[in-house]
Amino acid sequence: MEGSNCLNVKWVRGKDVGSGEFSTAYEIANDGDHIMKVITFDDDLMPYSKFDDMIRIQNLVASIDLTVPVVDQWVCNNNQTGVIVMKKLTAQLHGVYKNNKLFPKLKDKMNMIAGIREIYTRLFSHDISHGDVGLRNIMIDKKKYGVSPVKIVVSSRDYPLYLYLIDFQFSLTSDKYIIDDKMAVDELTKWMERYYDL
Repeated sequence: MEGSNCLNVKWVRGKDVGSGEFSTAYEIANDGDHIMKVITFDDDLMPYSKFDDMIRIQNLVASIDLTVPVVDQWVCNNNQTGVIVMKKLTAQLHGVYKNNKLFPKLKDKMNMIAGIREIYTRLFSHDISHGDVGLRNIMIDKKKYGVSPVKIVVSSRDYPLYLYLIDFQFSLTSDKYIIDDKMAVDELTKWMERYYDL
């Protein structure tokens, strides 16, 4: 589809809820359970040709319970913009890791770090590299999607929380770059241990 209204097909775009280098996430005005991610293609770093691959990898990662699947997608504006729709997840880990009400005890912080290691270890065991390891690309939610998502237990809740990966534009289904991701995960978790003085 083309034209200025291409972002409002079936799903009505609501308010901006976050953005990255190539995309912006929006609430969906007529559906509180999903979000819309609008991707601006860039010939060098985020080409249109990567769009189908990104969706394929996200759905593959969803099949192993480490993210939510894409439920709808389309391309518009003369192949300059891609849109994906998926279940809405509550919060980026980047926005809550400092929250002492959510993670009040040392054990809670250790469980979170162990959960980060587990989510990436499981991803790598399927020969998938994420390509953009970081707290901004891990979501935390009380909803359980799939059979066995990564679960963390925190003393501030009487229910478990679950971790999910997002943003697969740099991901590959190859073990070629997993070593780089493993180093990034190691750096991230060591930094968190220092931050929490573990």
